[in-house]
Amino acid sequence: MAAAAAVLPSVNGKEIASNSRPNALLLFSPALNMATDAYFKGLIAGRGDPASYSPSEFINQTLPPTLIIQGEEDTIVLTKDAIAFRDAAVKAGAKCILKVYPRVGHLLTRNLKIQYKDFDADPKDEADAHQREDDFLTSLGYLNQ
Repeated sequence: MAAAAAVLPSVNGKEIASNSRPNALLLFSPALNMATDAYFKGLIAGRGDPASYSPSEFINQTLPPTLIIQGEEDTIVLTKDAIAFRDAAVKAGAKCILKVYPRVGHLLTRNLKIQYKDFDADPKDEADAHQREDDFLTSLGYLNQ
């Protein structure tokens, strides 16, 4: 939702005002490519074009500074989508940092078989991710450490 608020030009035909957009994004296992997301397609059940809700489709230089935390083995939201989002953002001239954690899945879970509900985040990775979030916000002047 945060990524969509940052880049979608409109929702239901109503333009999103610039003062309604976030100034920075911390994205933890984010859904970024709704155009290819089977779960999202099921949610909207033909009531719209999934691409029109997809942050990946609207990346431009106005994307606020972004940090993405992603598990390499995530089967809910795919790492390749986070990589593509980061690459497109950087190409557009936006600041976007991606940290991929190996051997963990959605929300940094160690439980790779049931990633959609049984979260067992790796404590070391989770602590590192939160430190990266703090460092990112500090670098932008939003947090004093």
